[in-house]
Amino acid sequence: MKLRVLGKRSLSSFCLILTNITLLAGIAVIIFMPFVFSLIRSSVFNIFFFGNQYYISLISLEAGLVIVWLILNEFRKLLKKLVSEDAFSRSNPIYLNRISILSMSIGAIMFIKCFVDFSYITLISMIITFALCLFAKIFSGIMLRAAYLKEHLELVV
Repeated sequence: MKLRVLGKRSLSSFCLILTNITLLAGIAVIIFMPFVFSLIRSSVFNIFFFGNQYYISLISLEAGLVIVWLILNEFRKLLKKLVSEDAFSRSNPIYLNRISILSMSIGAIMFIKCFVDFSYITLISMIITFALCLFAKIFSGIMLRAAYLKEHLELVV
């Protein structure tokens, strides 16, 4: 069962193209973020959102951006698999588990940063990434169970 909505122009193909564009833009953001970060270093905006520790904030932000790029890459692999194969294959939960682990690592980075240099955006990011981790883990279990039921039904028929 492929995810085809409008023939050649499907929603899944559009999402795949958008994910590829986002991955390319993500590389530029990761490379140029230290320069942008240095421009807003002394502003009130920076102190409110990123705290007072410049280098700790920069390192945690760069690490988080690299992990977000890896999450997008896993999402792209999942979309490719959904477009080319069945939606309920046993390999799809593997990608969701990887997304869950990567989002948990971002949450751990933000959790550590909350103790080193507290800021409101760090706390919000930590809560959101832990929620993403739980969502991906639960959805992975659902997809694994659906793949098992699909295989079981194919054997019965």
